[in-house]
Amino acid sequence: MILTVFISQGSFSQSEDDSENKSTFYTKDGTSITGRIVYEDFLIIDLVIFTGDTITIKNSDIAEKVELKDHFRYPKRRFHYKEGFHIDGNLGLGFSEGGAYAYSDVSLNKRITTKITAGLGIGSQTLFTSFQLPAGATNLNIRISNRSIPIFAQGKYYVNRHRRSMYIHGRLGYTVGKSPEFNANVNNNGFLAAYGIGFTKATKGRVKTFFQITQSHNYSSGTALNQDINGPVTFDYNIWFNRLGMSFGLEYNLSSKFKRTKIN
Repeated sequence: MILTVFISQGSFSQSEDDSENKSTFYTKDGTSITGRIVYEDFLIIDLVIFTGDTITIKNSDIAEKVELKDHFRYPKRRFHYKEGFHIDGNLGLGFSEGGAYAYSDVSLNKRITTKITAGLGIGSQTLFTSFQLPAGATNLNIRISNRSIPIFAQGKYYVNRHRRSMYIHGRLGYTVGKSPEFNANVNNNGFLAAYGIGFTKATKGRVKTFFQITQSHNYSSGTALNQDINGPVTFDYNIWFNRLGMSFGLEYNLSSKFKRTKIN
């Protein structure tokens, strides 16, 4: 086992910057060997190690196998996942004709392919708009503040899978909420659509960061009661809230970087 120990020590000095997925095998006597599997059956495993040599290990000598899970690898041990679930938390600032405001959401997502993810989410947002409403000889300046909870399905398509990757994202959903300016009869429920581009950066661990630019459209309709100084005014409205937003988020991956297999 002297050769095995020597190979094990050397394997830890190898670079992890290449794109090949490797496995580490822990033997029953406590040593380990890291390499790329080139042949495997129920009796033996052939590995190409860091020197470029091929060695053979008996399955009966292996106590545990640790595999690097399938992912994109980059210099300085950075990587992107290719599979698994992840939770996204997003905080942004939106701009519309009614002003600027903060919004947030959280979503659970799954990687369908190496370039496509899909998920479901829920959030919180406040939308503003204003318009004039004819009221006799004068016009009332109406301002609607729509505080709502968006519930949505979303998807991402990665244009590239570089260390700093770019993607296109979109979502469809429904918003539930009420306007604080009016009475309880106001209904701000409505259709939600959003789309934009985003950028994410590879890291060494499960947490990734991302930045998004998003254009969203929220439909709202209902009956409102405006308490004007000349008396209450009731009116029906149908409004599209259009928002351009910029947001920063964290992606937490539920999958481990490694897959461990105990071998009896």
